[in-house]
Amino acid sequence: HQEEKISILAVYAPNSDTAANAQSWERIQEFYTWNPRIRQPDFMVGDCNMVEEPLDRLPTREEPANVATAFDYFKRTLRLEDSWRNENPMTLAYTYHQKRNAGCWDISHSRLDCIYMTSNNIQNTYEWRIEQTGVYTDHSLVSVCYICEEAPYIGRGQWMFPTYMLYDKKVLAFIESEREAPESNLASTLEREEWNPLENC
Repeated sequence: HQEEKISILAVYAPNSDTAANAQSWERIQEFYTWNPRIRQPDFMVGDCNMVEEPLDRLPTREEPANVATAFDYFKRTLRLEDSWRNENPMTLAYTYHQKRNAGCWDISHSRLDCIYMTSNNIQNTYEWRIEQTGVYTDHSLVSVCYICEEAPYIGRGQWMFPTYMLYDKKVLAFIESEREAPESNLASTLEREEWNPLENC
């Protein structure tokens, strides 16, 4: 909104082996270290293919040390937080449901898909959701609503233009006059003679 800008980092971490996953976080962190002019992310979204807490897996288990260490350093360097977990410290919720046997989806669950953000953005988010998508997939969709700090306040009054006003003659006349003003200004601009830079000499 207006001059406010946000930077979003989308990730899909490797799931081939733990070394590749750990290296991916190291490379991203190094990229921002070596490119200080590039804005660091306000949000990081995507499939991390790892979890920070044993609580985020069923059955519970910890990540290998190399993955946990690399991700923790990456997260602290970019000042990112798992704000869903901060708001739901003991909640069990999962975004990935692994099928190992035909017809059975209840073997393994993980919260691999996350939204991380800097601490100053947490107060501007609400309505966290983890839900199934309309497309067949073994991952659930994670979403959150974000409010720009510079967005105007919207009260409890009428926030949408009522359709019956479109039949009001005074309103239609006002809309028509406001529409014609920019068009006439544009037409007068186009009618100006072409400027010759040599005339400045």
